[in-house]
Amino acid sequence: MNLTYKQSNTQDIFSVLAIILVLSFFSCTKEEIPISNSREKVDIYGSSNIWKIVSYRSVDTVKIVKYNGTDTDLVIPTYVDGKFVAFFGTDSTFNSGIKITSVDFYNTGINTIGGSTFKNQTQLKSVTFSNTLKRIGYYAFDNCGLVELDLFNTDIRYMVGSFINNSNLRKVNLPKSLDSLADTFRNCDLREVDFSKTNVTKIECCSFSENNKLSNVIFPSSLQVIGDHAFYNCSLEELYLLNTELIKIGGQAFTDNTSLKKIVLPPTLTGNIETYTFKNCNINEIDLSKTKIIIIKLSAFENNSTLNKVLFPPSLEIIDIKAFYGCSIIELDLSNTNVRYIGGGYRAGAFQYNTNLEKVFLPKPLESLGMDAFYNCSNLNEITINGNKCAFNDKSFSFEGTPIGDPTKSATIYYPSSLNIYYCYYSERIYAEWISY
Repeated sequence: MNLTYKQSNTQDIFSVLAIILVLSFFSCTKEEIPISNSREKVDIYGSSNIWKIVSYRSVDTVKIVKYNGTDTDLVIPTYVDGKFVAFFGTDSTFNSGIKITSVDFYNTGINTIGGSTFKNQTQLKSVTFSNTLKRIGYYAFDNCGLVELDLFNTDIRYMVGSFINNSNLRKVNLPKSLDSLADTFRNCDLREVDFSKTNVTKIECCSFSENNKLSNVIFPSSLQVIGDHAFYNCSLEELYLLNTELIKIGGQAFTDNTSLKKIVLPPTLTGNIETYTFKNCNINEIDLSKTKIIIIKLSAFENNSTLNKVLFPPSLEIIDIKAFYGCSIIELDLSNTNVRYIGGGYRAGAFQYNTNLEKVFLPKPLESLGMDAFYNCSNLNEITINGNKCAFNDKSFSFEGTPIGDPTKSATIYYPSSLNIYYCYYSERIYAEWISY
C-alpha cells in the first residue's frame, strides 16, 4: 500500500512540473514575440464595380482611386478584375458621407497608401497593414480615431505627416525597417515610444510634438539627429541619449517638457545647443563636459528654474543671450572652456536672474561680456578672471543688480597679476574689491 501511494504521489509531482514547464515556455515565448499580426495570407478578389482602378506602372498592376461601396468595415482586395493592386487611395477615394470604421490591408501586396486617403475619417479606429507596405503619404490618416497602430512588420523606411491629429492614439509599434520620420505623430495621445527595435537615424521636425502625455522614449543606438520641435510640449521625465550616436539636437526640440528633470547627452554631440532647445523644462543639472558643443544659443535653457549645476565642455566658444536666463546655477565655472563671448542685451543677459549664483570663474579667451549678462544675480559676490584681458567695463552694465555692481555690498574680483585692470578698476559700474594672484 505504501509503495503504491509513493508511486502515485511521484507521478502527480512530475505531472505538475510538466505543466509548469509548458506554461513557462509559452509565457517566455509570448514576451519575445513583437506585437504583430501573424495570420495566414489569402488572396482577396474585388470588382471594379466597388473599387475604381487605374493602371499603375504596368498593365498588370493597378491603383485603387475610388470606393463605391457602402460597407464601413473594409477588406482591401489583393486583385481587382484580376489585376494586382499595388497602390491604394487619393484624397478623393471616399465620398464625404461615408464613415469608415476599420480597414484591413493584410492580404494585399500594396506598397503605398496615398496622401490624405483617410483624412478626417474620425470613426476609423482600426487599421491592419500589409508587410509589403513601403510608404504612407502625408495626411493619409490625419484626424482619424485610431487608438493603436502596429507597423512592425511593414517595410516602411521613412514616414512624414502620416498620422497627425489622432487624438486617441495611445500606442504605436514602429516599423523595424524605419530609418527616419518627420511630423508623423504630431498632436496624438502617445504615452510611450520605443525605438529600440528600429535602426532610426533621424527623428525630424515635429515628429512627436504636442503629445502632452508622452512621458517615456527609448532611443535607438543608431540615432544621429533630433530635429526642431521633435518633442515639443511633451511630458518626458528623463532623456537618456548616452548610448546613441547623436550629433545634433534641433531648436525647441524639448521646449515645454515641464516634467523633464534629467538629461544625459553623448560625447558625439557637436555643433550647437540650438535656440529654445530645453526652454521651460525642469532640469536639475546637466553635464556637457564630454560633448563637442561650440555654441549654446538663444534661450537654450531659459527658465529651467531648478537647474543648479552645469558642467561645460572645453570646446565651448559662445554662450548666447538668455541662454541660462532664470536658472538657479550656484557656481559658474568656465575656466576650462574656450568661451570668448557671453551674450547680453537690454534685460536679456545670458545668466540674468540666476539669483542663487555666488561665484563665477571666467575663461582665458573671454573677449566680451554682454550687457546685463549677470543682471539681477543678487548673490553674485565673487569673480575670478583667468585671462589677460578685461572683458567688461562701465559701459556693459553686466553686473547691475549684483553685489559686484552695488557700492553698498561686499564683493571680490580675483585677477592675474599680469592683467592691466586700469579701465576695469576705474569703472563707475563695478565696485568690488580687486585682488591679484
